[in-house]
Amino acid sequence: MTTVPVAHAAFPYVPVVFGGLLLIALAVLVVSWIRRGHRIRAIITVGCVVIVVALLGSFIVWRHRQDPVRGLEANRAQEAKLSRLGFPLELPRLPGYFPMAGIVLPGDALTVGYGRGARADLADGQSSVLSVNFYRPSMSEGASDLSECVAGGPRSRPRFTCQAEGPGLWRVTAPGMPYHEVIARKPDMIVVVRGDAGAQVPDSVLLQAVTSLRPATAAQIANLAQEAMSQ
Repeated sequence: MTTVPVAHAAFPYVPVVFGGLLLIALAVLVVSWIRRGHRIRAIITVGCVVIVVALLGSFIVWRHRQDPVRGLEANRAQEAKLSRLGFPLELPRLPGYFPMAGIVLPGDALTVGYGRGARADLADGQSSVLSVNFYRPSMSEGASDLSECVAGGPRSRPRFTCQAEGPGLWRVTAPGMPYHEVIARKPDMIVVVRGDAGAQVPDSVLLQAVTSLRPATAAQIANLAQEAMSQ
């Protein structure tokens, strides 16, 4: 399951509103002191506040300028990891679904989470409804999934049933299973598509996630999470 945080456009206005209310309260206090003859106290207070506001504003501007740099560095690091995976990078085309994030897993596997609907409607903290997982043929996790369906392969999950949907393509089900999955064997990789528990993703969509795979770039996959957060 992939969860992507979404930046809300209204968030920057929160400190602005709070700061405005604080300045109004300070203005009332200073005016009150001046009327009572405490001019020195009022001048010192205003000076201290101006210094604090200037320092705080400088820090906020500095942090704002650093964010794009950190994001660019993170994307470049992710691109480098993706380029070293050892299998072709691909993404499916699923009408009604959109890629949320691509994550490189330990052992050089890749999982891409997909949300349902439109990217513009992505809610804060929303989780994916299906995941497309890519493994090198030699990886134990992908190979163990594939062995459940290949004739003569070891069966670690005897309750599971594999139904052939085409050459090197199987749909896997089991009684009481909270999700279905589709397994595909390709020359350079193994692809496992899972609908997340409770998402009720149709089997036809899981199959399409394999049959509609198209070449993708490392930069394209690395930018998925950043694109979701910018909505």
